[in-house]
Amino acid sequence: MKRNQYTCLTLFIFIVLLTSCHPFEFRKIDWKKQWSKNQDKLKNLTEDILLHGNKKYNIGNNSFPSGFKYPFDQGFYISGRFYKNRQLDTLNVENLMITYYMDRGLLDHYSAIVYTNDSISIEWLDNKVEQGGNDFKLESNWYVVND
Repeated sequence: MKRNQYTCLTLFIFIVLLTSCHPFEFRKIDWKKQWSKNQDKLKNLTEDILLHGNKKYNIGNNSFPSGFKYPFDQGFYISGRFYKNRQLDTLNVENLMITYYMDRGLLDHYSAIVYTNDSISIEWLDNKVEQGGNDFKLESNWYVVND
């Protein structure tokens, strides 16, 4: 019985690894092309999030609205400073970060287009960009992050 459990566990881990990332080939994404093709859609979605906050979106993982055409179907993540309001977590739209994933990667790696209006996050992202590497500032409040 134990051998069967280990075989199943090993098979499960192998399948997760294969579906989570491309272990035999690095996935290269042309972020400049993706930004130019999708910036209007991402900006409109961001405006909708800022306008409708908790009415339509959640703190944490979100799926794209139906009919939203974005070449990466891995959803987006809303984080930032929020406050407790009665029994609901309420977005503070003045201090938030939205991570539009291009590649969720494996474990703690990801590539994303990021919007933030949070001054602490902007300072942190600007420092990452200045250090060089794979992070870039697209325009005010918009970044490409490859962690």
